Amino acid sequence: MEREEILFRTLEKYLLGEKLRSLTQAGVEDTEPFIKLVQSALQRRKSRAGSALENHLEQVVTDHSVTYTRTGVT
Repeated sequence: MEREEILFRTLEKYLLGEKLRSLTQAGVEDTEPFIKLVQSALQRRKSRAGSALENHLEQVVTDHSVTYTRTGVT
């Protein structure tokens, strides 16, 4: 899991850096594009963390032979 996180953060840092550079080089002075970029990155991290939790829980229930539905409605 640590390797996946390191790879994700490395790629994210590169991609966000590229986008930030393009905004600053274009002379964008409005803060809204920067805020949207950061909000998008934070939402992606939250979503990724939620998916990781689902994956871990899936492994736990599978290891204990529990019947489940990953996207079931309760």
